[in-house]
Amino acid sequence: MHKLVRISVSKLDSHRFWLTNQYINKSLDDYLYEIENGSEESDAMRRGTLLHGVLENGIEEGVEEVRYKNQSYRVEQLQDLIEWRKANPMNTEVVLPPYYIECDAGWRIALSGRVDGVNDRVHDHKFPKKASCKFESYFDSLQWRYYLEMTDMSHFQYNIFVDRGRGKDKVVRLHRIYRMHREPNAKGFLEDFAREYFRFLMDYGLETKLRNAQVEKILT
Repeated sequence: MHKLVRISVSKLDSHRFWLTNQYINKSLDDYLYEIENGSEESDAMRRGTLLHGVLENGIEEGVEEVRYKNQSYRVEQLQDLIEWRKANPMNTEVVLPPYYIECDAGWRIALSGRVDGVNDRVHDHKFPKKASCKFESYFDSLQWRYYLEMTDMSHFQYNIFVDRGRGKDKVVRLHRIYRMHREPNAKGFLEDFAREYFRFLMDYGLETKLRNAQVEKILT
């Protein structure tokens, strides 16, 4: 009998950020609460959801404005996204198959992930508030490394879009493309980091308290 814990790649990347003190204002108690209950949806997250939708699904003919909750754009503000989508055909919003890692005491980790697109490489779209997007902040992420291992592909691409201008003159533009390549010795480190995160959950009694399919026990 095995006990299967499902952990998303985004949770692992968030854990790395927290460990390296990039979440400077987040205490351990706040972090544990967020793991168990999730975080509130911010305006930046809503904006990202809206713009992801444009890249994944396009815009129907005759639509003049796209909206998600309190975020909205006129179609003419999104022409760069629309043209980029046409020029870069790919399978969009791909749910990756589970990636299994054996862990302690009969537990098995099933890594889960969803990528924004796949063609000859894995794609992830980013929509930061500011145009000052340093390469290092993307390169240091574990996200792209996990996705390349999970897909057994060699190349990854971040497509970074930002707002240009203000008010009626605001438009969304492609700001940067960052390309990453699979690292030959990454697998062992990535699997060990996932195990360390699971042990962290166990230390605070969260391995069986998480909900929303984060944890489920099965017979194998």
